[in-house]
Amino acid sequence: MSSTGVTDARAAVEVSRWPGERLFFVLLLLFALIIWAALVVSIFGIVYALMLGVFFFFGHLIFITHLRGNAVRLGPDQFPELYQRVLRLSAKVGLKEAPEAYLMESGGSLNALATKFLGRKFIVLFSDLVEACGDNEDALDFIVGHELGHLHAGHLRWRWLLLPGYFVPFLGTAYSRCCEYTCDRYGFAVSQNRTKALDGLCILAAGGALGAKVNRNALSAQRQELNGPMMKLGEWLSTHPPITKRLDALNPELAPLQISGIPAAAGALLFLVALFVLPIVGGISAFAYIKPYLGAMGGAPGLGGGSQLPDLSGLPDTSSEIPAADAAVAAAASAQPAEQQAEEVDVDPRRTQVDTDIMALAALVDETKAAGGALPKDQAALYKLWTKKRPGEAAPADPYSGGRYRFQLDGKTEYMIWSTGPDAADQSDDLYFASKDRVADSETASDEAVQ
Repeated sequence: MSSTGVTDARAAVEVSRWPGERLFFVLLLLFALIIWAALVVSIFGIVYALMLGVFFFFGHLIFITHLRGNAVRLGPDQFPELYQRVLRLSAKVGLKEAPEAYLMESGGSLNALATKFLGRKFIVLFSDLVEACGDNEDALDFIVGHELGHLHAGHLRWRWLLLPGYFVPFLGTAYSRCCEYTCDRYGFAVSQNRTKALDGLCILAAGGALGAKVNRNALSAQRQELNGPMMKLGEWLSTHPPITKRLDALNPELAPLQISGIPAAAGALLFLVALFVLPIVGGISAFAYIKPYLGAMGGAPGLGGGSQLPDLSGLPDTSSEIPAADAAVAAAASAQPAEQQAEEVDVDPRRTQVDTDIMALAALVDETKAAGGALPKDQAALYKLWTKKRPGEAAPADPYSGGRYRFQLDGKTEYMIWSTGPDAADQSDDLYFASKDRVADSETASDEAVQ
C-alpha cells in the first residue's frame, strides 16, 4: 500500500453477498430493459428519457462540483490519519485503487456515502459522523468499510441502465436494502474488534455521545414492533433496512427468538390489494355499468335500425308489468297466423307498428315540450304521461318484446325512444328515434332548400 492511492488487494477479505441481492439485481435489470425498449419504440418516450438523463447528469455534476469545491479532500497532508485509514481499508476490501475521499460538514447529519462520476470513485464522510465515532476506531472502520463495500461490490455499476427499473414499486428499494446488508458485512469484516464495530450502527441510531451506551439486546428486541402489516409495508418502501435488523444480521446472538414475518407480509399484501387492485376492479365494473347510459347520451340518426345505436341494453326497465289492455294489444299484434307471417316475408307488420307507436310517443313528448312542461325523465314517467294525456287510449306496446318501449332523456330537451327489435336482446337490430337528429336533419334540409 502506498500514499498515492494505489492499494494491494491481494490480502482482501472474503465477503459473501446478502441472499437475494443477485435475484433482485436480475429482476431490476429485466424490468429496466423492458422499460428502455418501450421508450425506444416511442419517439416521445425516448425524448423524455433523454431529458431525464440530462437532468440527472447535471444534477450529479453539480453535487460533484460542490464536493470538490467545498468539502475537504483527504490526503497525505490533509487529515493524514483518516486518509491512511481509507487506503488501508480500500486494500482490505479488495479495491485496486483507493477512491477520492472527502470530509464534508453536513449540519449534524450522521451519514456517509459512496458515488461515481465519469469513472471516478468517491466516498464522502460526514464530519459529524466521524466526530461521533471519536476514539472508537472499529466503529469508524465499520463506517468506512461499508462505503468502500459499495464500490467493491459494484453497486454503482450500470446505474444508468438500471435507472428505469427503480420506478417499479418495491423492486428498487428491495435491491437497495440487500446492498446495504452486503456492505454491512464489508464493514464488519474489515474491523479488528467486531463487538465494538457494532457501535457504528448504534451511533447511527443514538448519536456519538450515547451510541456506545446502547443496550444492543434491547435495541434488537425492538424489531418485534415492526412485525405488523403497516410496518412491513413501510419497510418495503425503504431503501435501508432498520438498524434493529441490521444488528441481528451481523450478530444473530442478539436475536435468539425467531419471529415469523409471514403474517405481517401477508397482511401488507392484502392491504395493497385493497388499496390498489380493488379500486381498479371497481372502477372497471362501474364504467361497464354506466357505459350504456353514456352511449345513450350520444343519440342516433333518425328512426332506423342496426348497429348504429349505442349499447343501451344494460339500461334498467323501470316498469314492472304493462296494463292488461296494453298487453292485449301487444299480444294481438304478435299473434298472427303462421300462413300470414310466411306470406309477409318482405314486410313485417311489427316493424310498421313500431314506427307508428314510437312516432306517437314522440308526438306526445313534443306536445309536452311545446306547452313548456318538463319532459318525462324515464320510461315509467313517459307512460304515466300517456295515461294522463291520452285517457282511454291503449298505451303503445313493443310488439317484439311485449313490454313498453324504452325511453332515455338526453339533457333537458332531447330524448330517445327505441324498440329492442326482433331478437329483443342485443342492439344489432334495435329500432330507435332520437329527437336531436331530427333537428339536425331539418336544418340540413333547410340549407339545401336555400341553395
